[in-house]
Formats: sequence, C-alpha cells, structure tokens
Amino acid sequence: MSIIAVILASSLAVLSYKIEKRLYNPVTLFCGIWALVILFAALHLYGMKEASDYAYSIMTLGIVCFSFGSYIALSIRKRFRISLIRKKQSSNASGNYNINYPVVYVVGTIVLVYLVVESIVAFFAYRSGIQMNELRSSMMGYSTTGYASGMALLRQGPLALIYSFVFLPGFYSLLLVTSVDVIIGQTRKLLIVMSVVAVVLKNYAEGSRMCLTHLVLYFTLLLLIYKRGALSPKAKKWIKRTVIIIIIGFLVVSNIRFSESEKTMAQQLYMYFTCTVPLFDYWLEFEKATGVHTYGAVSLLGLLRLPCNILKMIGITFPTVILNSANEIAVNWDSFVNIGPKLNYNSYVTLFLYFYKDAGIIGVIIGSLLFGFVCGRAYKNLKQEVAKGKTPLRLTYVYVLLGCFIIQSYIRFFFSRTDYAMILYYALIFFKKNKEQSLETVENEKYLS
Repeated sequence: MSIIAVILASSLAVLSYKIEKRLYNPVTLFCGIWALVILFAALHLYGMKEASDYAYSIMTLGIVCFSFGSYIALSIRKRFRISLIRKKQSSNASGNYNINYPVVYVVGTIVLVYLVVESIVAFFAYRSGIQMNELRSSMMGYSTTGYASGMALLRQGPLALIYSFVFLPGFYSLLLVTSVDVIIGQTRKLLIVMSVVAVVLKNYAEGSRMCLTHLVLYFTLLLLIYKRGALSPKAKKWIKRTVIIIIIGFLVVSNIRFSESEKTMAQQLYMYFTCTVPLFDYWLEFEKATGVHTYGAVSLLGLLRLPCNILKMIGITFPTVILNSANEIAVNWDSFVNIGPKLNYNSYVTLFLYFYKDAGIIGVIIGSLLFGFVCGRAYKNLKQEVAKGKTPLRLTYVYVLLGCFIIQSYIRFFFSRTDYAMILYYALIFFKKNKEQSLETVENEKYLS
C-alpha cells in the first residue's frame, strides 16, 4: 500500500506542476512532501516499525481529497462585476496593504524581552554544566528536572496569556513579516536586526531548530513566488546565501543537541522526517478503539482559542470547556511511543489524525477537502495578483504561512496549535490599508456621485 501511496502522490505532484507551472502550488507542495515522507518511511531504516495498510489507506485518502479540494478552489471563477470606479495602479503596485511597522515593533519588543530573560536563565544553566539537550527536555516537560524553572515563570499566572497569545505566535509572526519585508517590502533594517537577535537568542536559550526550519521555508517559498522579475539578481544571490547560512545554523544546533546522544545526526534527521508514519499508525489504532469524536475541536483548537477566551471574559465558558477537553486529547499524543529498537518519539502524528479524531474517515475526507480548498483559494488569489505585477504583502504573508503548514503537514495540523494558528490572526494587525489608494477611491466615488 505504501508503494501505491508514493506513486499516486508523486503523480499528483508532477501533474499539478505541469498544469500550474509553479512549484509553490498547494498540490505540488502537499503531494510532493507526502511522497517523500512515505517513500523514506517505507525503507524502515534503523529498525523503524512498519505501518499498517490501513494507515497508508487513510493517508492516501487524505492526499486525494486535499488535491481535489485545491482543484475545486482553482476551478471556481469569480462573478463578473462592473465597476465605475477606476484606480490608478502602476505595474509594480504593492496591493491594498502595507506593513504596519509600529505594531510589528511593539510585538517584536515583547518577544525580545521574553527571550532576553530566557537567555539569562539558560546562561546560568550552561555555566553549571547543563547541556542544551537537557535544558530543552526540561523546558518541554520531557524531564522532571527543574533546569528550566526560571523560564517556566514566564508561562504561568498572569503572564500565561501574554506568553501564549503574544510571545510564541509573535516570534514566528515577526520572522514571517520580516521575510516578506526583505523580499518585497521596504527592507527595514530595524526589523531585520530584531529578527536576527530573536533567532539567535531563541536558539541559545531553547536550542530551537523549528524557527530555523520556518525561516528556510519562508525564504524558499518567497523566492519561488517572486522569482519572475520582482527581485534583482543581486538580491536573489544574497537571499540564497542567507538560506544556506540558516541551514548551516540548523546543522550546528542539531550537532550540539545530539553531541551526547547515542544516535547519529543522520539517524535523528531520518527519524524526524519519517517517524510520523508509525506514530500515526499507533495513535490511529488507539483513537479507532475509543470511538470518540470531537467534531472539529481538535483540528481547529488553535484558531478557536482566541474567540473562546474572549467569550470566557464575558462569562460564556462552555466553548472553553470543550476546547480544554480537546486539548487533553492532543496532549496525549505527545506521549512517547516506541517505534523500534531504542526509538522513542512523540508528537509527529500527521494532520490526518486530527481529522480522524474529529469525525473518523468522514473527518479525513472533509478536513482534507476543506484544507485543500482554503490553500487552493489563497494560491489562486496570490497567483492572479502576482501575474498583474503586484506585490500583495498581506496575501503573500498568508499564503507563505499556509505553505509552511502544507509542507509540515506530516508533523501535525498546525491550526490545532495556538502559537502557530495565531500567526494568521497577526495578519490583521501587522498590515494596514494603503492610504493613498483608499483616498483615491474616495475621490473617485465623490466625483461619480
């Protein structure tokens, strides 16, 4: 069954690229990554357990439904509208939104304050002889030691909401908006400095490679989107060099974290890329046996946290109770599972498990269709704007975020996590209407009236 899944996913990825002529289209991204994950997992290197045909069948069903949902979005045409208002737009118009730099700087400052405190705690921990891997295990809750007790103070009591809704999502939002600004924005030096310092501090304090992974994905997707003339050859060269530097940083952090591990870096990287298949198989059987469904609460947990917390403030607590129950289910998947000789891994359960938990096989079908449709719609809108010579900043921000979630869909459904789902909400405050274009529209309306 794994061979069928690989062939089908590869065929859909290639076919979509042939049709769209763009590597960043959602079907090519989604099917391409899944073809690689399943192919490498099927090799069963280092004694990794083999997944069942049932698990591969669910994956295959999800891959097909996502692709179908994307093409539904691409095939829908907008209704024709007759507009009496003409807007003067140059061939290099930046779209309807500009980056709201003051708001970004405020969020960036909060992020840096948190990271400075974390780095101070980490500094004294390292001085006492604690290794980076030990500190991270303590911080993530995988160890009962109190190495990260100072960092924990930033996540408790009155600071908990700031940590969950500002610091964590603010950090990744800062990196994403900076990437967009560097590629097609104004390239503000202060914004670049804030992001570079934030990445350095986070890697020092937490040994986090996820932020480096996201940076590589951000820049790679942006280069794929705007490679047709929006960037000068010199700019492309420097961006490519930056991506190489980030990858080297990723390998350096990995080497530090695994320097005392029994596994080689190659084995660790292989397992991080493929352990999702046997883990999905394990938890799929577990959830299949429970027969309990959450009807969207698990998949959309991260997106629903903000509105439910607002409702809680005015006394409506029932939605929050449902989400807390869904959160307990998702946290259970963080438990370590043995998937081979001395191979214990957790968390990597694929987006399909979230859909399955919500409504079984029907949930996989509907969830994959809807996710594919949303990604396809965002891609179509961005493609049309770019084809007109525009650089839509907010739309680019949104699609690059979705692209990251697509590429990392073998890990989890990222809208289930508050820190990642909130990045989408930040698009509402990190960008503001283009005043010049808005004033011009008002003047045209007055003239016509």
